[in-house]
Amino acid sequence: IEVIVVPQITFDAERAVSVVCVDLQRLCDKECVLGSDVCFYGVGQHSYSLCLNGRVVKLYNTDAFGYGANSSPLYQSHPWVMCVLPSGTSFGVLIDSPCECQIDLTCPPTVTFTLPHPYPYSPPTVTFGPFSSPSLLLRSLSTCIGTLPMPPLWALGYHQCRYTYQPAERVLEIAAGFRKRALPCDTLWLDIDYMDGYHVFTFDENQYFANISPQQLQQKLREQGFRSVWMLDPGVKDNSQIFQSLKVANGWIQNPDGSNFLGSVWPGLCAFPDFLNQKVREWWTEHVVTFVNTTNCDGIWNDMNEPAVLGSSVPLECVHKNADPEYGGTDTHARYHNVYGMFMVRSTREGFEKAKPDHRPFVLSRANFIGGHRYAASWSGDNTSSWEHLALSIPMLLSLSVSGHPFSGPDIGGFCDNASGDLFGRWMGIGCLLPFARGHTHNNTLNHEPWEFGEACLDTSRRALQRRYQLLPHIYTLFYDCHVSGTPVAAPLFFAEPACQALRTIENAFLLGAVMVMCDTKAVIQNPYEHSDEKEDVVYRDPVLQNLSNIWRRFDLNDTHPQLPRLYLREGSIVPVASEVKQCTADMNDGDGLTLLVTLDESGTASGTLYEDKGDGDTSIHRFTTFTAQRNATSVDIFADCSGTFEGVCATRGGRTVTIRLLVADGATVESDTWWRYQDISSSKKHLILSVALVPDTKVKFLQQQFISRERESWTHWLNIRTESDEIVCHTVGTEDMSLFVLLNNGGRISNFMCRGIELFDPENGFSNEVTVADTTVPLVNSCKVAAMSVGKIDLKLDIGNLILQRLVLCVEEKVHLESRLVGEQNSRTESVRLHANTPFVVTEQSRVRFREISGKDIDLVLGVSDECSLQSDRLPVGGKLQLISPTHSVTLRIDLEHVEQINIRWGGGIIRFQILSITVPVTPEHSILLKQEISVHPTKRIGRDLVDPKHTEE
Repeated sequence: IEVIVVPQITFDAERAVSVVCVDLQRLCDKECVLGSDVCFYGVGQHSYSLCLNGRVVKLYNTDAFGYGANSSPLYQSHPWVMCVLPSGTSFGVLIDSPCECQIDLTCPPTVTFTLPHPYPYSPPTVTFGPFSSPSLLLRSLSTCIGTLPMPPLWALGYHQCRYTYQPAERVLEIAAGFRKRALPCDTLWLDIDYMDGYHVFTFDENQYFANISPQQLQQKLREQGFRSVWMLDPGVKDNSQIFQSLKVANGWIQNPDGSNFLGSVWPGLCAFPDFLNQKVREWWTEHVVTFVNTTNCDGIWNDMNEPAVLGSSVPLECVHKNADPEYGGTDTHARYHNVYGMFMVRSTREGFEKAKPDHRPFVLSRANFIGGHRYAASWSGDNTSSWEHLALSIPMLLSLSVSGHPFSGPDIGGFCDNASGDLFGRWMGIGCLLPFARGHTHNNTLNHEPWEFGEACLDTSRRALQRRYQLLPHIYTLFYDCHVSGTPVAAPLFFAEPACQALRTIENAFLLGAVMVMCDTKAVIQNPYEHSDEKEDVVYRDPVLQNLSNIWRRFDLNDTHPQLPRLYLREGSIVPVASEVKQCTADMNDGDGLTLLVTLDESGTASGTLYEDKGDGDTSIHRFTTFTAQRNATSVDIFADCSGTFEGVCATRGGRTVTIRLLVADGATVESDTWWRYQDISSSKKHLILSVALVPDTKVKFLQQQFISRERESWTHWLNIRTESDEIVCHTVGTEDMSLFVLLNNGGRISNFMCRGIELFDPENGFSNEVTVADTTVPLVNSCKVAAMSVGKIDLKLDIGNLILQRLVLCVEEKVHLESRLVGEQNSRTESVRLHANTPFVVTEQSRVRFREISGKDIDLVLGVSDECSLQSDRLPVGGKLQLISPTHSVTLRIDLEHVEQINIRWGGGIIRFQILSITVPVTPEHSILLKQEISVHPTKRIGRDLVDPKHTEE
């Protein structure tokens, strides 16, 4: 690491300030000539844009209630600037000064720091770099300011807060509300009203805890899987019992005349502990120990620690009489103001560690300084319930992330004013993907719990929360990477390709490792095709992706919804997610099912990691797994290489279920699962988990269409395909009655043309998102087109070189007609055409298939155990008619046998599949292969213990 110290500092007599200018040109090679195209980022907390070119940012920790856009100073100070050159080469500039500071970024490539004068010493200005990427720059910064301690797993779940839930029974009502509605949540927060007269380290036993003690409250929360975080403010009521307990000489911040400074805060006139004094910090630590032991709380929330007094702050001329010599000794508050909050949370953390040495501390702080991430997470302060502040959430979080402060997030829904259902739902979708996810609001607002805004918002919030909890294995791994190396958990989009200029100012997207999160932050979601040449019958791909050289595959977690961010996975990546949603992290363990999202790069490989431990305590007992994928001729092999001593539940269960979701195109995945034995997990050797076959009849799943627009009678399901050269137009079109899916995937991933089967859409129950690959495999030459001819009719034409495949879906009354025709040119020959269909009802052990063979034999197949049968020649059904009977519905399937050679019936997993194979003949326009089938659905009658189709007759 190359670190250059720039000691020069000049004095501006006219303004009575000290000025430090850092010219980045001096740090570059002579061949590199810098200009105004250098981009500036960082400077910690502010509400400006992500890119700070042309800005002057002030650093002075301030109680900025209800701040607006383009504001500074705010609650934290991070005198750090990240400088990214056009090539992606990155520098960093840090001025080691805790006092008020102004950073001028109006004249790139020069960074100018202005500090008040006189100053007792010349603060060193340290430059970092050059580094080839901003990620490497932040790794270097972390060696100077430290990395994030590994947080407890529960702190990465969802948090719910209000100023304030009172009395204590109200907290339990909120807990029950989350569990009753299946809304995952880990932590509930207690604001200042639990205190007796707002006195720190006290409890209101007359009102708040009149019917239940703090210990009983904590116990009841734990029984439901909840944790709790309690607030502690720095102001101590003058002459209170806590005030009298501080026996350290000059232990309070003082006025210039030597008296204790008293400022008005929630309890009244308060004194402020001088946390720059070690003995004062030890005194605070002991009170925290007693507090934690009394409440058994799981975390502590330090607020008002800029330090703030109502309407102002501690005057700069106040004195820290006995500040530790190593930090500068006796001096005015002007010198120590910006680090006051950091020293407070340091004392709080030390108290928690002393009270619960076997647990990882969690402390949240409003004020902080660069390096303070070692002691506390943070949030964006008192924001506002507005679309403007929703949009600010992302650049504010990212600015802190690139300033070495990775654990942060906004008050979801906004703290000031009332949110609407649309705003709250959208904010939940975005906020639940940020490192710290907490909903919080003011006491003079309406209730801001997810169920307070109607069913639509509740549904959106549930999906958002479930998405976060499924992503927790990946998010927890990102936090471990951050803990080890200093890489941010959430990073700006330009971290993916630092040299791409088009990404430098993107503020509605961010990276979670290999996952890209694309957000809609405006009140009205714009028509994605409004400024595009694409039509609405294609899968929408965010325009920013056109600027990326890597391929990013769109995916979901069976939770697609227009109010939620869109998710993409970078090619060559493997990301672990939970296979099922748990209501809290207390219910999660390493024996739970794991799903690996896999997308291959051009060489057919991918890799990813998973970090696991018990979620709390010592991190030295852990398991670290590296996953790799390799494509072969007809399969993709998934390998694992495990290390570490953590055993967990996986050991007692003997393994865990692993599902592989191979992304073969946007929104389309091939899935397969297996039992991952603990003998392999505990082994230190690379081993094969599963080989995913890429052969005919491979099941493919699509993005779920969970939302049907009320403004339109019909809907379109988008699916976009990319090849090596350009995009192939190959999409999904649906109506209210049915939907037809088509997928093409070439470009070195899967080199064959695969045509998907047909799936029925049930207006009441939605549609199944699982279809089957037909095994027509010929080289892809031209594109295919899909067109909706009219309501109730879909016509599909695939032009695949010298063969044309046509499919028609027609809905007439209660019958659905399906046709598949293959037409050849120049006497083309094909093995067969296969038409696939799944039944539109759930198959149970009581379900059956009845038909009469041409041979005259009556067949009655009971669909109990998974099985299959093949019908050929005289075993084909008379008239191509089969009866499918379930406890609720019966389906009559009629197949035109004119060009049919074989019918395969397969059942299992709750679904029955029919595969119709054509005869093998040369095909021309005059002699085409045509497969027809007709499906009608009727209610089922029960006669005795038997299930009967009322329309079934002997003939």
